[in-house]
Amino acid sequence: MQQFPLKLEPAIRECIKWLEFGMRGMGRPEVSEQLYFSGSQMELARAAVAAALGADADEIMLNEAAGVGINLIANGIDWAPGDAVIITDHEHPSNLVPWWALAQRRGIEVERVADELPGSADDPRPNPDAAILAGLERVLASLGPRARLLSFSHVSRRTGARLPAREMTALAHKHGCRVLIDGAQAFGAIPVDVKALGCDYYTVNGHKYCMGPTGTGAVYIAHDKLDTVLPSWVGCHGEVPGTEEALDGFELLPSARRFEFGSRNVSDHAGWRAALEVWQGVGWPRVFAAIAELTDYVKARLQTVEGLTVSTPAAYGASSTIVAFAIEGLAGEEIVRRCQERGVLIAASEGRAARLSAHVYNTAAEVDRLVGVLAELQAEAGAEVEAQPARL
Repeated sequence: MQQFPLKLEPAIRECIKWLEFGMRGMGRPEVSEQLYFSGSQMELARAAVAAALGADADEIMLNEAAGVGINLIANGIDWAPGDAVIITDHEHPSNLVPWWALAQRRGIEVERVADELPGSADDPRPNPDAAILAGLERVLASLGPRARLLSFSHVSRRTGARLPAREMTALAHKHGCRVLIDGAQAFGAIPVDVKALGCDYYTVNGHKYCMGPTGTGAVYIAHDKLDTVLPSWVGCHGEVPGTEEALDGFELLPSARRFEFGSRNVSDHAGWRAALEVWQGVGWPRVFAAIAELTDYVKARLQTVEGLTVSTPAAYGASSTIVAFAIEGLAGEEIVRRCQERGVLIAASEGRAARLSAHVYNTAAEVDRLVGVLAELQAEAGAEVEAQPARL
């Protein structure tokens, strides 16, 4: 089973096309016009990302990764010592390290919502959304106005649990706290409508479920929150043309484009745009339905393996394409290693857990092969335990 995202052929071709076009040299008028002055390819990519997120193009800043968007927001807020950011226990390092850095440099506090989300490999108890919201309410109430930002993953990378993002956002707003959602594990796998979610900021990448080029990403910044983020870096293309030479008249663009400047990676974003056009042509509802159907099949088949525990919520509406599981007696890294030796690629999670992500290019036959391999590993692990000498 192929765990890691492939790249769509049309995206590869489009990326190579514009890379070769740019290599002709910026001295050629047609090259400088397309890649530098007009920025037409970047604007086409921006429009494609905006459409997929349910946003306006002016609310999209194009960058290199979901983590860039997190850093842009993190370092653009006017923090004061004692201010707090709220996170969960299920965050990627990209949504952890920026906050630790700000804690060291700016004296902010990092508060966690207790681990009440569905599924850790060692404690796979199902927990309803109500428990998550109750935990968040307690943290928000205890912090009061010091809570400046709630930053959480739309989908847990550890377990595949889909957090109640809209309800969490509404609760944070009730307490005057803005919301940043990390959509790296959601965008392209489940429906995302930033307006329906109501969040202030949403960050994504293009190389995972969109299957676009690595090194592509974007961050959504709601129109009315544009001035809540101070650009840490500025430069050419981020200013209103004609204002760059006047100290008193200098003005940033009135859109998320203000955060982009200098010579940008046009070819990769052209490839991302091509990937998004493929999915748009197929139809996002069909894509999401196919992922959901195969993921349900994965969960059902995994549960037939004796001694294997699935820690992802059973209901697809409460989860995503990520499915996490554990085998008694084996660490997650050991599961991954033994599967790889048998030609099956999955990923390690934390502790005893391993995980996989089904996509439209995976098949039921691949799932069956995975389950057969895991059954072998479970039997081997059981035999190894039995062979160990008894402790006196």
